Amino acid sequence: MKTKAQDLGSVLTVLPCQNVVSETFVIMILANDSYFSMWGRDYIMMSDGDISQEIFDEIIEKWRKDKRKVTKRDLRKLVEYVQRSYYGYDPVINTFSKEQLTFNIDILCRSYLVLLRDGWNADPHYILSNVIGASRGLTSPERRETFMREKLHFGNLVDYWSGNGHAKFYFAAIGDKAVLLVSHEYGTSVMNGTEEVLESVQTSYLAEQGFRIGRDDIDIYVRDVGRYYYRVSIGCELQNPEWHDLNADEIRWFDKHWDYFDEGFVDSVDGEPVFFGKKSSYSAYKAVKRLLARTTKQLFLVDPYIDGNTVQMLEMVNPEVDIRLLYGKFQGDGSVMAAALQKERGKFQYQQDKGLHDRYMFCDDHGYLLGSSLNKFGDKPTTMVKLGNKHIVKGIRQYFEGLWLEAGN
Repeated sequence: MKTKAQDLGSVLTVLPCQNVVSETFVIMILANDSYFSMWGRDYIMMSDGDISQEIFDEIIEKWRKDKRKVTKRDLRKLVEYVQRSYYGYDPVINTFSKEQLTFNIDILCRSYLVLLRDGWNADPHYILSNVIGASRGLTSPERRETFMREKLHFGNLVDYWSGNGHAKFYFAAIGDKAVLLVSHEYGTSVMNGTEEVLESVQTSYLAEQGFRIGRDDIDIYVRDVGRYYYRVSIGCELQNPEWHDLNADEIRWFDKHWDYFDEGFVDSVDGEPVFFGKKSSYSAYKAVKRLLARTTKQLFLVDPYIDGNTVQMLEMVNPEVDIRLLYGKFQGDGSVMAAALQKERGKFQYQQDKGLHDRYMFCDDHGYLLGSSLNKFGDKPTTMVKLGNKHIVKGIRQYFEGLWLEAGN
């Protein structure tokens, strides 16, 4: 998923910072959390751990009330949070105009230049002023306003009851309402784990967009085991939920919006490389599922690590498709699952080559390079790249076809 920040240059950007000193300097920020490079030298910003949206908001509020109370540690947190916000994909930041992005990142670069020159003993007022400027659009009220105005949405998978229940959710701006749609996937019913499901969605996802269940006006709807539909009422403490059955019109409304989000959630991977951030396991899964489902003749997978999850993903491939799997090592119950699928499905072969490193998917005539193995795809930041040049696809595939033949001898 390409971001507007990436359109401006590298993951953060390469920007001229004029009038900072007598010459024009260029700061290249290669965002890897708290890493950046300048003039061929590497620098590491001291990290204070994972800075939450709530902590960020508290520091901004402290600045507004009394600038003198903002400490160097607060400054460090602000710098880290703003830099992290521009790394990878953020639905709110992706709505910013290039002018706003350029302004925000330019003044952030100015702060880095002074920090580089003077260290954390630099003039805190100057640094804070610039970092606060670069924070425009990132506070919770601003994020909520942008999310609703731009009619944004996102979704993911959550588990509960120690992994015995699994659900999928979409959070969206529908009309003038913030709406949370939850659908049971398998295992224990959502009703039995309502508090845990909402706590997980709140902590890991909604808080980062500036929303809070109970405090903000969020409508919560659930499609549970047996397609039982209900609306949930719950307070800020996320305890003692109340359930209210949906009528026929409300059920149709739920299904219509769910199908719309489910179909359009993943950007097409037919063009630009798609980046999946650390909280994008579901969208990464959907992207792979989409490629597997539309393969019509041949599927050739090259992956050094295969487990039962990878084998299960192959169940969604059309039964008429010939599947070949070149793997380096089976993990967990991968070998058992592969043998069972081969026996039951047919048109599925697998062979081992212990020298594999990169991961590839050849779906009919198309080739894709994956940043991580399918069994963990999306668990950590990773990328899917379509190989656009047909001659390159052919050359890479022929190489692995040779390894396949060698493995069979």
